[in-house]
Amino acid sequence: MKTQFLLFISILLITLASCETLKYPVSGELSQISECKGSEAFNVKGAVPRAPIDDSLSCIQYFYDEKEETLMLTHNNAGFNCCPGAITCIITQKNDTLEIKEQEESASCNCNCLYDLIYTLNNVPREKYVIKFIEPYTGNMDKLIFNIDLSELKEGEFCVTRKQYPWNVFQE
Repeated sequence: MKTQFLLFISILLITLASCETLKYPVSGELSQISECKGSEAFNVKGAVPRAPIDDSLSCIQYFYDEKEETLMLTHNNAGFNCCPGAITCIITQKNDTLEIKEQEESASCNCNCLYDLIYTLNNVPREKYVIKFIEPYTGNMDKLIFNIDLSELKEGEFCVTRKQYPWNVFQE
């Protein structure tokens, strides 16, 4: 009887330990898309209001809601075709890397322009991550890849300078 009790306690402890380490994968969606730039840009909920971002910069602003385990990402000045059809994304997680692959349905016009996109990511524990954006028109330009530590900073920004079309078109 004592052996059965010890076996039961052992199984119970192993089960509880495995439940504590069980993590749901991060999921998310593209929740808002601005019009082609020239329209009013928006900022991440909870972020400090700011002036529109210079068109030579491509920036990610983030805001983390620890209670909801939700990470809001705003991609300011994302480059797409002027007639992209549906703008979509694929969000994946591999270990500590969160990858957001931005896509457009078509490139129907002979022009590109900048958009602001807001992503909502769910099931994001308060940990360190590498955020990686895959963009359709950046070629050899600097990539939007950066580290965040949500246990230390709940909001922040990462920017890269872009000097090729469709970025930097309003500079004199």
